[in-house]
Parts: sequence; C-alpha cells; structure tokens
Amino acid sequence: MHRTEFVTHMRWLELAARRANIRFSLTGELPEVGSELLFWGHYLAELNRLAKQTGCPHIGLLLGREAHYQELGNHGYVLTNAARTVQHLLELMSDYSRVRHSVSHYEFRPLKRSGQLHFRPVQSLPICHVESDLALAGFVQLVRSYLGTTWTPVKTHMCRPRPVNMEPYRELFGNGICFDRKHDFIEIGSGDLQVRINDADPLLSKALLDYAQALFRDAVKSRRDISAQVKLHLLNNLGVNDVSQKTIAGSMNISRATLQRRLEAEQTSFRTLRNEVIGHLAKKYLSESSTPISVIAHQLGFSTPASFTRAFLALEGITPNAYRKQRGDLV
Repeated sequence: MHRTEFVTHMRWLELAARRANIRFSLTGELPEVGSELLFWGHYLAELNRLAKQTGCPHIGLLLGREAHYQELGNHGYVLTNAARTVQHLLELMSDYSRVRHSVSHYEFRPLKRSGQLHFRPVQSLPICHVESDLALAGFVQLVRSYLGTTWTPVKTHMCRPRPVNMEPYRELFGNGICFDRKHDFIEIGSGDLQVRINDADPLLSKALLDYAQALFRDAVKSRRDISAQVKLHLLNNLGVNDVSQKTIAGSMNISRATLQRRLEAEQTSFRTLRNEVIGHLAKKYLSESSTPISVIAHQLGFSTPASFTRAFLALEGITPNAYRKQRGDLV
C-alpha cells in the first residue's frame, strides 16, 4: 500500500462507514512519499481509532458488511466483474493482492473438496483484529452477493481471541468458526466454488481481465522493468484516481523526479505509457464489446464522453464511434 492506494482505501472505508451509519473521516497529514509499511501503519492506526471512537468490539464486521469492492477502481472492477466462477474470484483476489501489496495479502489454497482464502496481515506491525475482521467479513459479503445473503463458509479460522458476543460472528460466518487459531481464513465447499458468476458485461470484463493479467505477468517477471510497473499502477488507478505522473509515482513509493529519470533510462515517458494503457483498453472495449461509449469513458477515467472522444481522436486519428464501426465492418 502506498499513498494513493491508502487514500483510496480510506475513501472506500468512509463509504462503508456511511452506509453503516458510522461517522468516519481521515485524520492527520500524510507524507507525500514513504515506505509501504509506513502507509500500512497509518491504515491500521485509522482502523484502531475508529474502533476506539465507536466502542464497538466488532466494528470490522460492520464495515466489511458494507464495503463494496466495486469502489476500489479497476482492481475492484476486475474482481467483481471478470471472475467466471467463485473459485476464479478467489484466485484473482490472491493474484492481484500479491502484486499490489508486498506486506499484506490474500492467498488462495485449493483443497480436494474445498478451497481456502487466507488473509495474511502485516507481520512487522502490531496485530489489528479490526483489519482481519474487515478483510474476512468483506469477502464473505462479496461471495454472498453471488451465492445468497444467508450463505456462510464451511469453516472460518481467526487469530483473534474469542469475543464476548459471538452472535455477530456466527451470523456472518456460521457455526464453523474457531478463534485463537494460527491463521485467518475462510473455507468454501467445492460445489460453491464452481458456481458460475453472471457478469453484467462479460465482453468488457474479459477485455479488462486479459489486459490486467498480461500486465500482471510482465510486472512479476521483471520487477526492475519500471515501465511494466507503471502500466500496472495506471490500470489500478484508472477511473478511481487522477492518473498524473505525481499520483502514480506516489502509488509506487518513489518521487516524481525518480520516476521520470527511470523511464528516461528505458527510453520512454509517462505520457507514452499512459496513452498506451488508455489506448489499448479503449480499442479493446470498442472492438470487443457493445458497451456504451459513456460507460467506457467513465471506466477509463474521463469526466465526460466528449473528453474521451477528443483524447481517442488525438491518439488514433479517428473517433470512438468511427473506430467501432470500422472494426465491426472488418468482422
């Protein structure tokens, strides 16, 4: 987690708190640049502050029940729209969390008759039970959106001590919940894992997923390739944050000058990479789906369809409508 992502997470939590009728807003000034551990520490401090402010011992569950992954930008969009099955959803959660966070992530473990999604908290920071409550509760709610509002995991293990009031935990996780365990995870039966997820726009989702996976592979293959890292961060911020060079540098935990210098060493520029990501996705969306241009414009971070049309015309020398018609005529 870096500065931009921290702010995105805080906005995500503020929206969840609002739906849960809880007053919550970010406090204090944040540094422009800092280590991933620094911003995770801020994140955990905010969660603990909220728990103390409300006096609610299960505040993490309340937030998790109201947190919408769709509000986490393209990362959330991929998770909630591009997954083909519940198991694919867990696998995407595992894959993307590893490349986005080096200190805290999810890990999917397939078993013979089930699968487990483990939550790995930051090991070098003080334990925050609110964080693990929020993480597991949020994912249960996400799965419930596909399997029904009464669905519960086959098994849930939590590192936290057994709470005095068990009802909120049983309601969310069922009777197969155990506390004081070594790991935090939920377990889902094989039948539920194979349930197909109906996407609202499968072609748009496939286009995004294909490109996201390609960027993910490039970023993992070459951690020193700054261009691949920039494109992945651009994808994760499109539609949710301003994708300026300063913003992306902050999300990568480096200064704007350092980012510019490293890109120049690879004989490219931030503008070139940004245009490449936006242009590639725009052309895939236009040629591989019938999604309205207004939706595509919003997904790519443009304030209006007109501003998207101007940008696309400048990049490709043709309007989005004309490009879509041209590609349709070629099929």
